[in-house]
Amino acid sequence: MQRVIILLVVFSVVVVGAAGACDFTIRGKSQTCTITLNGVSRQYMLYIPSNLPSAPSLVLYLHGAHGGMYEGGNMGWTTKASQMGFIVAYPQGLPNNSGITSWNLYFNYTYTNPPDDVGFIKALIQAVELGLSVDSHKVFVTGFSLGAFMTNRVGVELGALVAAIAPMAGELWMNTGGPVPKAAAPISVLLMNGGGDASVPYCGMTTPYPEASEDDTFNYWQTQNVCKQTTAALCSGGKPTTTSSKTATGCSSSVVVQQYELIGGIHKWYTVNMNVPPGTSTQPYNSKFTSSTGLTTNDIIWDFFAAHPKP
Repeated sequence: MQRVIILLVVFSVVVVGAAGACDFTIRGKSQTCTITLNGVSRQYMLYIPSNLPSAPSLVLYLHGAHGGMYEGGNMGWTTKASQMGFIVAYPQGLPNNSGITSWNLYFNYTYTNPPDDVGFIKALIQAVELGLSVDSHKVFVTGFSLGAFMTNRVGVELGALVAAIAPMAGELWMNTGGPVPKAAAPISVLLMNGGGDASVPYCGMTTPYPEASEDDTFNYWQTQNVCKQTTAALCSGGKPTTTSSKTATGCSSSVVVQQYELIGGIHKWYTVNMNVPPGTSTQPYNSKFTSSTGLTTNDIIWDFFAAHPKP
């Protein structure tokens, strides 16, 4: 199987139809909205729960390659937003040179003229914040696969707007073209990746192109957030070590960098409980997952977000 951004997303359907500006009075129903940025029309899906509190949180989910804005709902984020009372938005990526929906992550060589995805996501956040009086301390971004790579870039460049990010099965960069710039502001980070992921290897890769490892990604974030350095290696000899979780604390602005290996996990967004040893491709495991952290991917991410607003 070719590795070039085949970071597959099952259940995804790319749907790009007619849409206009969001109607921020709609509740309990998804709608497709349009933002025009530098003459380019960009779409996203928005869900506002019926039980919307005052000063609500906003979560963005970034789909994987070949995916689209309907993916986040299939991953359970619309249901989670309805249950917990936060707004969720699903931005739509644009086709690359091969016609595959993608993101302008660090350092995506598949675009000749890469789109301004950071600008698009910034404009989306600002529009929803203004239209729905979002708590500016509670804007969060997660994503899967290629969307997780883009989530890392959003964290680097939009830390002044975003309180926390949670890339799932994606690292800091792919291919060459560095270095990654300094982060714009301190931001809390939750990293999760399967130890058996063959599409985005936990310990990185060198062929067919270089790709960051879990160590590379964790070390970048703990350095940028000026945390107390935790040096236990996550990888050795290209394989995961027995260190299956790391936490960097003592960071600037009280942010946190948290990492979990999904032991036995592959390239998949898991909806099963992940506290059952020993960990398999259908039910990965980490001993740190409890009812306090959450047991499923969505619960773990949302609990982390809820606990880490911007100070």
